[in-house]
Amino acid sequence: MSKSLGNGIDPLDIIKDYGADTLRFTLLTGAAPGNDIRFQLEKVEASRNFANKIWNAARFVLMNLEGDTEPIIQDKLDIPSRWILERFNVAVASVTANLEKYELGEAARAIYDFLWNEFCDWYIEAAKLGLAGDSGTRKMTQAVLKKVLMGSLQLLHPIMPFITEEIWQQLETGSIALSSWPKTDGAYDGRQFETVMELVWAVRNIRSELNLSPGKKIPAWLYVDADKGYSELSPLVCHLARASEFKVMVQETKPTEAVGRTLGFGELMVPLKEVIDIKQEIQRLEKERARLDKEVERLEKKLANSGFMSKAPQSVIDTEREKLGDYQGKREQVLERLNQLQRAGSH
Repeated sequence: MSKSLGNGIDPLDIIKDYGADTLRFTLLTGAAPGNDIRFQLEKVEASRNFANKIWNAARFVLMNLEGDTEPIIQDKLDIPSRWILERFNVAVASVTANLEKYELGEAARAIYDFLWNEFCDWYIEAAKLGLAGDSGTRKMTQAVLKKVLMGSLQLLHPIMPFITEEIWQQLETGSIALSSWPKTDGAYDGRQFETVMELVWAVRNIRSELNLSPGKKIPAWLYVDADKGYSELSPLVCHLARASEFKVMVQETKPTEAVGRTLGFGELMVPLKEVIDIKQEIQRLEKERARLDKEVERLEKKLANSGFMSKAPQSVIDTEREKLGDYQGKREQVLERLNQLQRAGSH
C-alpha cells in the first residue's frame, strides 16, 4: 500500500464485510519472513470459506453429541477414527513446532490442511457410518469427533480467536484461552483408512473418466493375490465412493470389458457393461478424438510456421507448445479409452 498512490485498504472495512478472524487468517497465510504481501480480496473470500467450513463441521459434531463423551479406548476405535487420531497427532506436532519457530504462516497452513482436507472432507463423512453403527462404535465416534474438534480449535485459536472461542463455549465450560495446549498422545495406526482413500480415489477417477455423474453408484472389484483385510473395507468404500458394491477378487481372471486403476496392492476395476452404453461411449470418444486431432494439427502447423516463430515473443511460443503437449496427452488418453471400449464391445 502506498500513500502517494492512494491504494490503501481500511482493515475495518474488510472486518465489517468478512470478520476479523478471516482477515487475520488471510494475512498470516500470505506472510513469509522478509517478503511483502500481495493483498487480494479472493484470498479473503477463501479464508471466509474456511471459517464457514469450521462452523459447518462444528454444527455437525454438536448435532451428534449426547451429553458427556466416553474416554477413548484404542481397541474399540473403528478404522477412520484410528486414522484421524494419527493425523491429528501429526497436526499438533506440526502446528506447535511452527509456532515455536515463529513460522506463523506455516502453522496456519498446517491447521488449515488438517481441518479442511482430513477432518472435514474425509473423517466427518466416514464418521456418519460410525454414528449409525452399534452403541459402542457410536460412542467412540462421538468421543473422537469431540476430541479432534476441540483440539483443532485450540491449535487454531491464536490465529482465529473469535470463532474458536464461540464454538468452544458450546462444547466446554470456561474460555479456550485458559485451556491446556494440545499434545500428541498414543500411537494410532491409520494405514487401513489410507487404503480406503486409495480405493475411493480410484473409483472417483474412473467415474470421472467415464463421464458419469458423481451421484451414480457403480460396482468396484478389487483384484489381488491375497485378501489382506480388504473385504472388511467394503462398507467404507461403498459409502465414501458411492459404490453399489465392493468385491475382492483373489487370484481371479480380470474382465476385458472393464476400466481399471493399478494400485500399490492390486487393481481396481469397474465392469463397463454394468455402468455405460459401450456403443454410445465409443461414439462420444470418436467425436472427442476428431476435435483433438484438429487442435493438434492446428498447433503443429502454427509452430512449424517460420514467420510465427521468428516474430512471436518466446512466452507466446512456450504457451503454444504447452497447449500442444496438453492436447497430445488428452488425445493419447482418448485413444487408450477407445481401444479399451472397442475390445470390450467385441466380447
